[in-house]
Amino acid sequence: MNTNSNKILYGAIVIVFLLAFVVLGLYVYRQKNDITTNNNSGDTSSDTTDTTPDTSSDENPVSNTSFESEKGTVITLTSPTRGATVASPLKVTGNVPGSWSFEGQFTVRLLDSESNMLAEGPAKLEGDWMTTNQVPFTADLTFNAPASGSMGLLVLEKANPSDLEENADSLSVPIQF
Repeated sequence: MNTNSNKILYGAIVIVFLLAFVVLGLYVYRQKNDITTNNNSGDTSSDTTDTTPDTSSDENPVSNTSFESEKGTVITLTSPTRGATVASPLKVTGNVPGSWSFEGQFTVRLLDSESNMLAEGPAKLEGDWMTTNQVPFTADLTFNAPASGSMGLLVLEKANPSDLEENADSLSVPIQF
């Protein structure tokens, strides 16, 4: 390849990474605003809280417990359910494709309404992780809970030992404290 071809190729790669960074930034910004909006828009005239899942958000629910990740991977989250009130210690359970793990693990994070990390830990697959089939997983998170009634996010992040953007994927599910 000649020098001009290399410059064009590197320029195209830089542009692709910049676009991916901007899209990811917008997604995180929107998630943070959704949590803040939900946290600040409560009606104080009523003592009841509506915990009915909002199917209009970005989590792409397929059913009550099944969701699509950012890249369309179907993930089942059996506990906690979407919008559930959680406390420490939190046991996270569900099913992911074995390919979502590296050596049988992927990362689970718990964020508060300001996107501060409250807890992070490994989710461990309970079966043959060298498959594209769904495999059960569990994760245990211990954390100091923020104010009762505040919103947060449970984030499941696909293992990505290569750190390549095209291999990254995640699922964010809103919860309450």
